[in-house]
Order: sequence, then C-alpha cells, then structure tokens
Amino acid sequence: MTVENKILVWITGAGGLIGNYLVQTAKQSAPDWRVQGLARADLDLLDFAVVRKQFQHDAPQLVIHCAALSQSHACQKNPGLARQLNIEVTAQLAELAAEIPFVFFSTDLVFDGRTGITTSPPLSIH
Repeated sequence: MTVENKILVWITGAGGLIGNYLVQTAKQSAPDWRVQGLARADLDLLDFAVVRKQFQHDAPQLVIHCAALSQSHACQKNPGLARQLNIEVTAQLAELAAEIPFVFFSTDLVFDGRTGITTSPPLSIH
C-alpha cells in the first residue's frame, strides 16, 4: 500500500504518554495508517482558527484525541486553562470530526492498581 492510499490519522497529545505510545506503535499495529502525531509544538489546539484550517487542509479520516491538561494540580491551579484544553478543545475537535471516527481519551486519576483508587474533590470548572 502506498503512502497516498493509507488513511490519515491525527493523534493529538503526541508529546504525552498515551499519544506518544500510539504514534510509536502505529507502524506495527496499524500499518494501513499514515499517522500525524500532533504535539503542542506542531499545532496549538487553543488556536481554533488554525486548527480548523489545518484540519481542512489535511482532511484526516480518523482523530484520536489524547491531548489534555491531565495533572490535577495544574488543573486546580489554572481552572480556566483546564477548561479550555479539556472541554473546549475536545468539543471543537469533535465538531470538526463529526463525519469521521473520533476517539477521545479521558481519565480522572491514574493509579497503579495496587492500592485502589485515590479520590480527591472533583475539579469545579464554571
């Protein structure tokens, strides 16, 4: 299969743990994909005009959205940024991807599974 015949897949959050793993393993696990890993340096997801333009230019056939502000301390320290990155960016990407598959990763907490789930008060974003 030539590169032109492979489906183009956007993977946001390519600089993070899950996104980077997906980008790194795609060649073996999804050989029919042409993966475009998007980290902050590649595309500022907060600049929706640029994101829309890039989406229209690239015309991906699948979006795997792994980008987020995931550290609870950072979210609590800057709830406005947490809302933008975790809610607004996700909604905007989902809107762009309305006609194609859209996979979204989200987590409340990450834990090792040995000591159970540690809970904290939910982040209140208004």
